[in-house]
Order: sequence, then structure tokens, then C-alpha cells
Amino acid sequence: MKNFLLIFSFLTFASIAFAAGEKILSIEIRCSKTNEYKSNGRYAGINYATDYTIIGTPLSFLVQKEDDKFRIFHQSYNLYPRDHRRAIIVTPLDSLDEVFLLPMSIDSKTSDWSSWQRPSYVETNAVSNFRFNYKPSDRSTNIPLNSFELRYKVE
Repeated sequence: MKNFLLIFSFLTFASIAFAAGEKILSIEIRCSKTNEYKSNGRYAGINYATDYTIIGTPLSFLVQKEDDKFRIFHQSYNLYPRDHRRAIIVTPLDSLDEVFLLPMSIDSKTSDWSSWQRPSYVETNAVSNFRFNYKPSDRSTNIPLNSFELRYKVE
């Protein structure tokens, strides 16, 4: 029993110590109120992609708010130091995927909100392409006028 308590105490301390250094990436994506993000039971989605992880979520599951011109969606993700590449990939309905490359270093510092930015590029199958570091022939920096926009901060 004594050994069990010792191991339990060590594991508890270790998890607290590791969690204390963990940082959170908060993102907001916005689109014009006139943009469709749901249609016939289908929803646009968002993916957080790194070297090791891809987390996908329908936009309808995200916290959302509206201002005068935009619908804004909010989400947060854990930042891990092992990830060297990070991107937010929005998969709109019936158009190319929009890829927002996140130029963050491994030891990302706490920051305030970035300015709103348009996608780095658009392409089909962006989630898979990012995962395997593949550059398809349809990748384009010709961003549609009605694209989503993103801003982020590190907490």
C-alpha cells in the first residue's frame, strides 16, 4: 500500500508539473453573415492540424457570436512543443479547403489576438495534404473574396 501511495503521489505531481507548462491556442474564424456554413444537413468544418494530430469539428459545434457584419466561431486547442507545423483548415461547403498556416515557434510565448488574416492558400483535400506534407497541383494563393478569416492568440 505504501508503494502504491508513493507511485500515485509521483504521478499526480508529474501531471501537475507538465500541465503547468502547457499553453492554449485560442482561435476565432469569421465569415460574412451571408456565407452559408450549413446546407441540407451538411456543415462546414474546421480542423486543427499539426505534425502528429488532426482534430476536426463541424462549425455548428463551436461557440459562435455575431457582430454587425460577421458570424464568429471560437475554439481552443492545446499547444504541444513536439509540433513544428500547425495549421487551421476550414472546409467550407462546396468550395476548396482554406488553409491558415500558423507561424508559431516551438516555444510559443503568450500573445494577444493577432490581426485578422485571410487563408495562406486553398486546395482540395487539405487535411490529408497537410498531414503528409504533400503539395497538390491545385494549391492556389488566389483566395476567394468570400473566404473565412482567422485570428489567434496563445494563452
